[in-house]
Amino acid sequence: MAGIMAENTEVIAALYHLLWLAILLVFLSITYKAVVRFVFTYRIRQRYNDIPHLPRHWLAGNLVNVGERLSPSINAHPDNAMQEIWDELGQPPAYMIDLAPVDRAMMIIADPTIAEAITQPSPEYKYSIPKSNTLQQITRLVGDHSLVLIEGEEWRIQRRRFNKGFAPTHLNTLIPFVVSKTRVFLDRLKGYAQNGEDFQLKDPASDLTTDIITQLAIEKDFQAQTVPEGQGPKSTFGLLTSIKTMSSLTEKTGQGFDISGYIHPERKAKEWIYDRLYTKAIYNEIINKLPSIKQERSTSGKKPSTVSSAKAIVNLALTGLDPTPSVLNSTVSQVKTFLFAGQDTTSTLIQWMALELSKSYPSSPLYSDHHKQIREHLCAEHDAVFGSSDPFAALDVLSREDAHADELLGSKLPYTTAFIKEALRLNPPGGSARLIPLSPYDPDYPNQKSQQPHFIDLPAWTHSKTGEHHEARRIRVDGMRLYNTHFIIHRNPNTWGPDAAEFDPSRFLDRSGKASVDEVEEAMNTHKHNTPHGNGSTSPRTTKSATKTAQTDLPHPYHISTLPTGSYRPFERGPRTCIGSNLAYIEAKIVLAIMARGFEWTKVGLDGTRPKPEEVVYGGTGKEDVKVGESQGWRVWSINQVTSVPVDGMRMRIKLRR
Repeated sequence: MAGIMAENTEVIAALYHLLWLAILLVFLSITYKAVVRFVFTYRIRQRYNDIPHLPRHWLAGNLVNVGERLSPSINAHPDNAMQEIWDELGQPPAYMIDLAPVDRAMMIIADPTIAEAITQPSPEYKYSIPKSNTLQQITRLVGDHSLVLIEGEEWRIQRRRFNKGFAPTHLNTLIPFVVSKTRVFLDRLKGYAQNGEDFQLKDPASDLTTDIITQLAIEKDFQAQTVPEGQGPKSTFGLLTSIKTMSSLTEKTGQGFDISGYIHPERKAKEWIYDRLYTKAIYNEIINKLPSIKQERSTSGKKPSTVSSAKAIVNLALTGLDPTPSVLNSTVSQVKTFLFAGQDTTSTLIQWMALELSKSYPSSPLYSDHHKQIREHLCAEHDAVFGSSDPFAALDVLSREDAHADELLGSKLPYTTAFIKEALRLNPPGGSARLIPLSPYDPDYPNQKSQQPHFIDLPAWTHSKTGEHHEARRIRVDGMRLYNTHFIIHRNPNTWGPDAAEFDPSRFLDRSGKASVDEVEEAMNTHKHNTPHGNGSTSPRTTKSATKTAQTDLPHPYHISTLPTGSYRPFERGPRTCIGSNLAYIEAKIVLAIMARGFEWTKVGLDGTRPKPEEVVYGGTGKEDVKVGESQGWRVWSINQVTSVPVDGMRMRIKLRR
């Protein structure tokens, strides 16, 4: 018995020593990581001192004075807070937010020349600076191999596969289908007009764009505009419900740390369930299409005889490839990306266009003669192109086989295009975050290859409040997140002029109104303003881009052709520009052709007047909505739902125009 007790005592003692050894190892590991992190923090503090920034705490950096403006409880897109900080700092070309030791520093970019420098190819980064790792939060929504997330040669291969599906020549063959779906959208608007009730424009707009992108991507018509809620693809576990649910569950970047999102078991379980349902549904749709794709190989080269026989994007991407697991998985990721982005971005654009139209009617508190003139110009163009007898004639004209719809939607509608681009300028879908690992060692990227420090040129600037002038200088940016803040870039008065915050389509037109906006943009793209340098640096130049239109013929002193390259970038620029931008413009032009002449739009709530107490809550907490609402002058603002969307779903009331 004594021997057994002695043996047990020795075992207990050994376990006791192992326990303390484990505790010691954990302590040493934590200590080592803490030391590395604080060394990393010190290097950041020393390295980025020459970048404009708010006052910093010696330990917490900007975690407090910036964190309180980006709290998850604030029901507003973080770009609004970033613009406030930018104004407070005197509107510099860029400024830094120091998030160490919790996270790395972030540079908020407000100048188009800097934005252009980091999105164009360079000797070090063949396809531009890599995307930020914060995008990993949307992995479930868009898939592991999404074009949004992947880098390098994998990105190039996938982009090349799917480019043909979004080429203008292919999209133009699908215009009749887009028109047919817009007819359903029109019927829904007529219904709202007849009953006179308020509605959220996001609902019919999202259903319209969902119908279009699902058909174009996988040749599947889910009839989102006609299927009642709770049935079919809109049932609890239906595909369309899965898309919306995944979007709502995705963690929002740029709004601080919300611990509830990481430990909430119900939320995590829903993410897992809907991700599996969503992915499996898309996978099955692709598998079901494989026989027809094989059959198409033998009939390739023949022009589709009907809208339904036009090839889906997936068909084009899989033609000629063996359906290996790798190919199918990457295809699923791209389809998930297209289904989310394809319906989200364009439906939001439709909402902002309706808001600008509403300002053209005297009944609106936001009415202006300027907006009335804009609508009159827009309607006059539609009368000239589609006829003046029927406000909805555009749909009939574009449906005719001999209509040359691609030409009508292109060079024949310059003012319509300018209207859409101006709506996107003031309300871009989001920004673009990039990341260069810290040289020579980054604790978050221990396996990175040795690289040289990366520099960019910070242009000279003058403080907007004090008038103090700051000379141009070169700054080091490796180790930082670089955020092209399109919301600020597009509203920067140093670029777009003192009326940068005002809606004015003339920025994109010559005096005659005949110049194509696309021609101007093409002229801009032929003049490179980025000159790559050695040692991992890029130097943007601020010369004006050339255009065939003489400056004296321009109706706006800050016309797009006179601005630095990259001043307009709603779908970003460079090799990684949005693949679906052409589709967005086609949809927007067709929809605007019925919205402008057919209906009188009235914004309900958030129209510049203070709402009643019971109408204050728009999606967040009432207290925070009041705070944000007052700061925004009770005009509709954006919130962060992966992309930037109107806080109230754009509540409207409409009636048919006589």
